[in-house]
Amino acid sequence: MPNPTQRAYIERRVAELELLAQPGPVKEIDATIGAVMLRYATARQDDDMMRARVEGYRIVLRDFPAWCVREAYARWLKGEIGQQHDASFPPPERVLHECAKGLLAAAMGQRIGLQMVLDAEGYQPPTEAEMAERRKHLHLLTQNIANAASPEDRGPGKPKRQAETSDDQARKDRILNNPSKGILAGLREMQEVENAAAE
Repeated sequence: MPNPTQRAYIERRVAELELLAQPGPVKEIDATIGAVMLRYATARQDDDMMRARVEGYRIVLRDFPAWCVREAYARWLKGEIGQQHDASFPPPERVLHECAKGLLAAAMGQRIGLQMVLDAEGYQPPTEAEMAERRKHLHLLTQNIANAASPEDRGPGKPKRQAETSDDQARKDRILNNPSKGILAGLREMQEVENAAAE
């Protein structure tokens, strides 16, 4: 359980993370898109191509907070994302989208974790009355088990062995008196006897 100072800090952080999850502002997203377009502008691009590229970025990035879009572009410039793409060209829309989505998911994961800390209840040891009730319940349960158990199941010690039949004794004698025959031979012999009896 956090103490009051820690709780206040965690509550502030949760509120900040909730605000950070809000999409926009659109102007800041457009400013980042503008920076991308300016950096990668070429003489061969006409206005229609530029508009199409800007619209593509807006479509995939408009639902994210501006800080996610800006951080995704920064990671592209640092070479941390999209290594499979040529950095001399503008970043593909899906690369920025995937990075922004991951950043937002990490922030939301942190918010959920902190909220769980706030929602957690501290351990309250049971009162003496509760402990007495539990002891009483355990005693009754133990008595019921002891009374319901059969005599063979009760008490310490090994379970009783079943009495050895005459067949068991004869088999044991054959194995002990003729060790060269081996156990497998004895088992085969036993199987033959059972098969003959079945016929």
